[in-house]
Amino acid sequence: FAVAVFTIPAVAEEYVSSPQIPSVLTESSDTYQAKFASAVSAGIEADNPVIRNYARLRVDILNAGADYSLAQACDMYDYVNSRWQIISEPRGPLHVASATETIRSGMRGSGDDYSVFLSSLIGSLGGDMRIILSIGSDYAYHVFPEVYIGSSEDEAMENLNYITARYGCEKAWYTKETTGGVSTYWLNLDWIIDGMHTAEYYRYGNNLFEVNTYHPGRPYITTGTVTIIFQ
Repeated sequence: FAVAVFTIPAVAEEYVSSPQIPSVLTESSDTYQAKFASAVSAGIEADNPVIRNYARLRVDILNAGADYSLAQACDMYDYVNSRWQIISEPRGPLHVASATETIRSGMRGSGDDYSVFLSSLIGSLGGDMRIILSIGSDYAYHVFPEVYIGSSEDEAMENLNYITARYGCEKAWYTKETTGGVSTYWLNLDWIIDGMHTAEYYRYGNNLFEVNTYHPGRPYITTGTVTIIFQ
């Protein structure tokens, strides 16, 4: 895998755009990010038939069809978020549960486990996922997943409009990345676990009203670096 690092940008006009302009670390890099990327990649099981069947059974009948859709990804997001229980990893952040391990635990785990599990479910349905590692200037870290929503602004805006209609929110948090003249757009699918956190938990914005204005999911750490650790 190639690990890309990019910095935090300004706010976009209609929706909120997160980091772009990545630089690349080598595959052999012995950095913390590279070690984290290896642990995360080992936990992804999008090709596992058990995970694929688990995901299929949780797609809303209204969103079923031969082809993958963003609606199916949202079905997975809603299902996982409504049931996830946050439990820290006593063995340290470089231990990441596989998707099947998370099923056996009853959807309990850290943000790393959540990101791997949700990416495995959506990936098994045909969605393109990536996982981001955000490290703050105080060395606090957070991991969250993103789902691909298009290669053109029109395609991305159509999908973002679907998000605002589905969730009744005003804006959506996404990433636009341009490399070699080719752009890709990614929707943030970070967790929002009801009742687990006070307003002070959210490091982007300081109140729940602002958080609820946007599609649930955004980077919590707004200083330091943001790294793609799975794609």
